Amino acid sequence: MALRASEPAYSSLFVTRTFGTQRVVADQTLAHAVHVLADRDLRVRVLQWVNQKGPFLDDDRLAEQDDFFECFGMDITDQGLGEAARRIAHGFSAATWSFIGGATDFARSPLQVAHGLPEVRLGVYEVPNVWEAEAFRAQAINAQADPASWTELAGRLKLRFPHLLIPDAFFDNPNLQAEPYSTVIGDRTQELCRHLNEYMASRNPDGTDSERTIEIVRTLFSNATGAEPLFTRESSSNQRDFKSEMAFPDPDAPNRKIFAHWHGKIRHRFFRMHFEWPVPRASRHMKVVYLGPKLTKN
Repeated sequence: MALRASEPAYSSLFVTRTFGTQRVVADQTLAHAVHVLADRDLRVRVLQWVNQKGPFLDDDRLAEQDDFFECFGMDITDQGLGEAARRIAHGFSAATWSFIGGATDFARSPLQVAHGLPEVRLGVYEVPNVWEAEAFRAQAINAQADPASWTELAGRLKLRFPHLLIPDAFFDNPNLQAEPYSTVIGDRTQELCRHLNEYMASRNPDGTDSERTIEIVRTLFSNATGAEPLFTRESSSNQRDFKSEMAFPDPDAPNRKIFAHWHGKIRHRFFRMHFEWPVPRASRHMKVVYLGPKLTKN
Protein backbone atom coordinates (compact mmCIF):
# COMPACT_ATOMS: atom_id res chain seq x y z
CA MET A 1 0.00 0.00 0.00
CA ALA A 2 2.92 2.35 0.68
CA LEU A 3 4.33 1.71 -2.78
CA ARG A 4 0.94 2.26 -4.41
CA ALA A 5 0.71 5.64 -2.71
CA SER A 6 4.26 6.73 -3.54
CA GLU A 7 4.36 6.63 -7.35
CA PRO A 8 1.83 6.20 -10.18
CA ALA A 9 4.04 3.46 -11.64
CA TYR A 10 3.21 1.25 -8.66
CA SER A 11 -0.55 1.67 -8.87
CA SER A 12 -1.09 -0.97 -11.55
CA LEU A 13 -1.64 -3.81 -9.09
CA PHE A 14 -4.91 -5.25 -10.41
CA VAL A 15 -7.31 -7.25 -8.26
CA THR A 16 -10.52 -9.09 -9.02
CA ARG A 17 -13.79 -7.54 -7.88
CA THR A 18 -14.23 -10.56 -5.59
CA PHE A 19 -10.81 -10.11 -3.96
CA GLY A 20 -12.30 -8.47 -0.86
CA THR A 21 -14.70 -11.38 -0.35
CA GLN A 22 -12.05 -14.10 -0.51
CA ARG A 23 -11.75 -16.13 2.68
CA VAL A 24 -8.33 -15.47 4.21
CA VAL A 25 -8.43 -16.38 7.91
CA ALA A 26 -10.66 -19.11 9.35
CA ASP A 27 -14.17 -17.88 8.56
CA GLN A 28 -13.15 -14.29 7.78
CA THR A 29 -13.04 -12.66 4.37
CA LEU A 30 -10.32 -10.17 3.49
CA ALA A 31 -12.69 -7.25 4.05
CA HIS A 32 -13.69 -8.56 7.50
CA ALA A 33 -10.05 -9.14 8.49
CA VAL A 34 -9.05 -5.63 7.41
CA HIS A 35 -11.88 -4.12 9.48
CA VAL A 36 -10.08 -5.05 12.71
CA LEU A 37 -6.86 -3.20 11.81
CA ALA A 38 -6.01 -0.53 14.37
CA ASP A 39 -4.55 1.78 11.69
CA ARG A 40 -7.68 3.52 10.42
CA ASP A 41 -5.92 5.18 7.47
CA LEU A 42 -4.54 1.86 6.26
CA ARG A 43 -7.91 0.20 6.77
CA VAL A 44 -9.70 2.83 4.68
CA ARG A 45 -7.10 2.76 1.88
CA VAL A 46 -7.20 -1.04 1.59
CA LEU A 47 -11.00 -1.20 1.54
CA GLN A 48 -11.29 1.63 -0.99
CA TRP A 49 -8.80 -0.15 -3.22
CA VAL A 50 -10.39 -3.61 -3.14
CA ASN A 51 -14.03 -2.48 -3.00
CA GLN A 52 -14.23 0.76 -4.99
CA LYS A 53 -11.19 2.11 -6.81
CA GLY A 54 -9.32 -0.92 -8.13
CA PRO A 55 -7.99 -1.15 -10.78
CA PHE A 56 -10.04 -4.30 -11.36
CA LEU A 57 -8.89 -6.87 -13.88
CA ASP A 58 -12.54 -7.84 -14.48
CA ASP A 59 -12.96 -4.50 -16.30
CA ASP A 60 -10.10 -5.27 -18.69
CA ARG A 61 -10.19 -9.04 -18.98
CA LEU A 62 -8.91 -10.61 -22.17
CA ALA A 63 -11.33 -12.77 -24.10
CA GLU A 64 -10.29 -16.41 -24.40
CA GLN A 65 -12.35 -19.03 -26.24
CA ASP A 66 -10.98 -22.01 -24.28
CA ASP A 67 -11.06 -20.20 -20.96
CA PHE A 68 -9.77 -22.63 -18.35
CA PHE A 69 -6.49 -22.22 -16.45
CA GLU A 70 -5.17 -24.11 -13.46
CA CYS A 71 -2.12 -24.08 -11.20
CA PHE A 72 -1.18 -26.75 -8.67
CA GLY A 73 -4.35 -28.56 -9.74
CA MET A 74 -6.58 -25.62 -8.77
CA ASP A 75 -8.89 -23.68 -11.07
CA ILE A 76 -7.48 -20.14 -11.18
CA THR A 77 -9.36 -19.01 -14.31
CA ASP A 78 -11.14 -16.15 -12.57
CA GLN A 79 -8.23 -15.16 -10.34
CA GLY A 80 -5.41 -12.72 -11.00
CA LEU A 81 -3.08 -15.59 -11.85
CA GLY A 82 -5.48 -16.74 -14.56
CA GLU A 83 -5.56 -13.26 -16.12
CA ALA A 84 -1.78 -13.01 -16.01
CA ALA A 85 -1.54 -16.33 -17.86
CA ARG A 86 -4.09 -15.15 -20.44
CA ARG A 87 -2.06 -12.01 -21.10
CA ILE A 88 1.20 -13.91 -21.40
CA ALA A 89 -0.49 -16.35 -23.78
CA HIS A 90 -1.46 -13.38 -25.97
CA GLY A 91 2.08 -11.95 -25.94
CA PHE A 92 1.64 -9.27 -23.28
CA SER A 93 3.82 -8.68 -20.23
CA ALA A 94 2.28 -9.65 -16.89
CA ALA A 95 3.33 -10.79 -13.44
CA THR A 96 1.61 -11.66 -10.19
CA TRP A 97 1.86 -11.00 -6.47
CA SER A 98 1.40 -13.82 -3.95
CA PHE A 99 1.10 -13.77 -0.19
CA ILE A 100 3.40 -16.09 1.74
CA GLY A 101 1.97 -19.23 3.33
CA GLY A 102 -1.42 -20.84 3.08
CA ALA A 103 -2.45 -24.43 2.38
CA THR A 104 -0.63 -24.07 -0.94
CA ASP A 105 2.30 -21.66 -0.83
CA PHE A 106 2.40 -19.69 -4.07
CA ALA A 107 5.50 -17.75 -2.99
CA ARG A 108 7.70 -19.08 -5.76
CA SER A 109 8.63 -17.95 -9.25
CA PRO A 110 7.79 -18.63 -11.96
CA LEU A 111 4.37 -20.16 -11.44
CA GLN A 112 3.47 -22.75 -14.06
CA VAL A 113 -0.08 -22.29 -15.29
CA ALA A 114 -1.70 -24.90 -17.51
CA HIS A 115 -4.20 -23.81 -20.16
CA GLY A 116 -7.07 -26.09 -21.05
CA LEU A 117 -8.61 -29.17 -19.50
CA PRO A 118 -6.22 -31.87 -18.25
CA GLU A 119 -7.19 -34.20 -21.10
CA VAL A 120 -6.70 -31.47 -23.74
CA ARG A 121 -3.84 -29.20 -22.71
CA LEU A 122 -3.47 -26.14 -24.93
CA GLY A 123 -0.30 -24.79 -23.37
CA VAL A 124 1.69 -24.20 -20.21
CA TYR A 125 2.79 -20.67 -19.30
CA GLU A 126 5.39 -19.51 -16.80
CA VAL A 127 4.13 -16.48 -14.91
CA PRO A 128 6.71 -14.31 -13.11
CA ASN A 129 5.66 -13.98 -9.49
CA VAL A 130 6.74 -11.83 -6.53
CA TRP A 131 5.88 -11.80 -2.82
CA GLU A 132 8.08 -9.01 -1.44
CA ALA A 133 7.59 -5.25 -1.79
CA GLU A 134 11.00 -4.56 -3.33
CA ALA A 135 10.50 -7.26 -5.95
CA PHE A 136 7.08 -5.81 -6.79
CA ARG A 137 8.68 -2.38 -7.07
CA ALA A 138 11.22 -3.70 -9.59
CA GLN A 139 8.52 -5.51 -11.61
CA ALA A 140 6.37 -2.36 -11.79
CA ILE A 141 9.31 -0.28 -13.05
CA ASN A 142 10.40 -2.89 -15.59
CA ALA A 143 6.85 -3.09 -16.94
CA GLN A 144 7.01 0.55 -18.05
CA ALA A 145 7.94 1.52 -21.59
CA ASP A 146 11.55 2.56 -22.15
CA PRO A 147 12.20 6.30 -21.73
CA ALA A 148 11.82 8.31 -24.93
CA SER A 149 12.93 11.73 -23.66
CA TRP A 150 15.31 13.25 -21.14
CA THR A 151 12.37 14.05 -18.87
CA GLU A 152 11.16 10.43 -18.98
CA LEU A 153 14.72 9.25 -18.30
CA ALA A 154 14.91 11.44 -15.19
CA GLY A 155 11.59 10.02 -14.01
CA ARG A 156 12.88 6.48 -14.49
CA LEU A 157 16.05 7.26 -12.55
CA LYS A 158 14.01 8.63 -9.64
CA LEU A 159 11.93 5.45 -9.58
CA ARG A 160 14.75 2.96 -9.94
CA PHE A 161 17.30 4.54 -7.63
CA PRO A 162 15.80 5.76 -4.34
CA HIS A 163 19.23 6.50 -2.82
CA LEU A 164 20.00 9.14 -5.45
CA LEU A 165 18.70 12.71 -5.49
CA ILE A 166 17.89 13.71 -9.08
CA PRO A 167 16.99 17.44 -9.18
CA ASP A 168 15.05 19.09 -12.00
CA ALA A 169 18.27 20.81 -13.12
CA PHE A 170 19.66 17.36 -13.97
CA PHE A 171 17.48 17.11 -17.09
CA ASP A 172 16.28 20.70 -17.44
CA ASN A 173 19.64 22.26 -18.30
CA PRO A 174 20.16 23.97 -21.69
CA ASN A 175 23.12 21.77 -22.64
CA LEU A 176 21.01 18.63 -22.39
CA GLN A 177 17.79 20.09 -23.82
CA ALA A 178 19.69 21.09 -26.98
CA GLU A 179 20.54 17.43 -27.61
CA PRO A 180 18.17 14.85 -29.15
CA TYR A 181 17.34 11.98 -26.83
CA SER A 182 19.54 8.90 -27.20
CA THR A 183 18.64 5.42 -25.96
CA VAL A 184 22.35 4.58 -25.82
CA ILE A 185 23.00 7.51 -23.48
CA GLY A 186 19.87 6.75 -21.48
CA ASP A 187 20.89 3.11 -20.94
CA ARG A 188 24.43 4.08 -19.96
CA THR A 189 23.13 6.71 -17.53
CA GLN A 190 20.93 4.10 -15.83
CA GLU A 191 23.91 1.77 -15.52
CA LEU A 192 26.06 4.49 -13.94
CA CYS A 193 23.27 5.39 -11.52
CA ARG A 194 22.82 1.73 -10.59
CA HIS A 195 26.39 1.62 -9.28
CA LEU A 196 26.06 4.91 -7.37
CA ASN A 197 22.77 3.76 -5.85
CA GLU A 198 24.41 0.51 -4.74
CA TYR A 199 27.21 2.49 -3.11
CA MET A 200 24.75 4.56 -1.07
CA ALA A 201 22.62 1.53 -0.19
CA SER A 202 25.66 -0.35 1.11
CA ARG A 203 26.88 2.36 3.50
CA ASN A 204 26.47 1.73 7.21
CA PRO A 205 23.46 3.41 8.91
CA ASP A 206 25.76 6.12 10.32
CA GLY A 207 27.13 6.94 6.87
CA THR A 208 30.47 5.20 7.33
CA ASP A 209 31.84 2.75 4.79
CA SER A 210 30.98 -0.92 4.95
CA GLU A 211 33.12 -3.63 3.43
CA ARG A 212 30.92 -3.45 0.33
CA THR A 213 31.28 0.32 -0.11
CA ILE A 214 35.05 0.05 0.26
CA GLU A 215 35.06 -2.60 -2.46
CA ILE A 216 32.86 -0.45 -4.73
CA VAL A 217 35.18 2.54 -4.31
CA ARG A 218 38.25 0.39 -4.96
CA THR A 219 36.71 -1.16 -8.07
CA LEU A 220 34.86 1.77 -9.62
CA PHE A 221 36.61 4.94 -8.37
CA SER A 222 40.26 3.94 -8.73
CA ASN A 223 42.53 1.91 -10.97
CA ALA A 224 43.39 -0.48 -8.14
CA THR A 225 42.09 -3.41 -10.17
CA GLY A 226 44.11 -2.46 -13.23
CA ALA A 227 41.00 -1.53 -15.23
CA GLU A 228 39.91 1.96 -16.22
CA PRO A 229 37.71 3.26 -13.38
CA LEU A 230 34.06 3.93 -14.12
CA PHE A 231 34.06 7.21 -12.17
CA THR A 232 36.90 9.73 -12.31
CA ARG A 233 37.78 13.23 -11.16
CA GLU A 234 38.61 16.08 -13.49
CA SER A 235 42.28 16.96 -13.84
CA SER A 236 43.67 19.71 -11.64
CA SER A 237 43.91 22.04 -14.64
CA ASN A 238 40.29 21.40 -15.63
CA GLN A 239 39.14 21.91 -12.05
CA ARG A 240 40.83 25.30 -12.16
CA ASP A 241 39.85 26.37 -15.70
CA PHE A 242 36.25 25.12 -15.62
CA LYS A 243 35.38 25.67 -11.98
CA SER A 244 32.30 27.79 -12.73
CA GLU A 245 30.99 25.32 -15.33
CA MET A 246 31.16 22.49 -12.79
CA ALA A 247 29.48 24.44 -9.97
CA PHE A 248 25.85 23.29 -9.79
CA PRO A 249 22.91 24.44 -7.65
CA ASP A 250 22.61 22.38 -4.47
CA PRO A 251 19.22 20.57 -4.64
CA ASP A 252 18.84 21.11 -0.88
CA ALA A 253 19.72 24.83 -1.04
CA PRO A 254 19.46 26.30 -4.57
CA ASN A 255 21.28 29.49 -3.53
CA ARG A 256 24.34 27.40 -2.71
CA LYS A 257 26.62 25.73 -5.27
CA ILE A 258 28.16 22.26 -5.31
CA PHE A 259 31.52 21.88 -7.01
CA ALA A 260 30.93 18.48 -8.60
CA HIS A 261 33.86 17.61 -10.82
CA TRP A 262 33.59 13.84 -10.29
CA HIS A 263 31.75 12.22 -13.19
CA GLY A 264 30.89 9.07 -15.07
CA LYS A 265 31.90 9.00 -18.71
CA ILE A 266 29.46 8.28 -21.51
CA ARG A 267 31.55 7.97 -24.64
CA HIS A 268 28.61 8.28 -27.00
CA ARG A 269 28.50 11.96 -28.05
CA PHE A 270 31.06 12.74 -25.29
CA PHE A 271 28.49 12.99 -22.49
CA ARG A 272 29.25 13.23 -18.78
CA MET A 273 27.20 12.64 -15.63
CA HIS A 274 28.40 14.72 -12.66
CA PHE A 275 27.65 13.97 -9.00
CA GLU A 276 28.63 15.10 -5.53
CA TRP A 277 31.70 13.28 -4.25
CA PRO A 278 32.62 12.49 -1.58
CA VAL A 279 29.15 12.17 -0.09
CA PRO A 280 28.87 13.74 3.39
CA ARG A 281 28.43 11.15 6.09
CA ALA A 282 25.11 12.64 7.21
CA SER A 283 23.63 12.54 3.70
CA ARG A 284 21.16 9.79 2.95
CA HIS A 285 21.14 10.51 -0.79
CA MET A 286 23.83 11.13 -3.36
CA LYS A 287 23.21 14.27 -5.43
CA VAL A 288 23.46 13.61 -9.17
CA VAL A 289 23.48 17.12 -10.59
CA TYR A 290 24.30 17.11 -14.30
CA LEU A 291 23.83 15.07 -17.45
CA GLY A 292 24.91 16.46 -20.78
CA PRO A 293 27.81 17.12 -23.16
CA LYS A 294 31.30 17.32 -21.71
CA LEU A 295 31.78 20.64 -19.91
CA THR A 296 35.56 20.85 -20.10
CA LYS A 297 35.85 21.70 -23.79
CA ASN A 298 38.34 24.34 -24.92
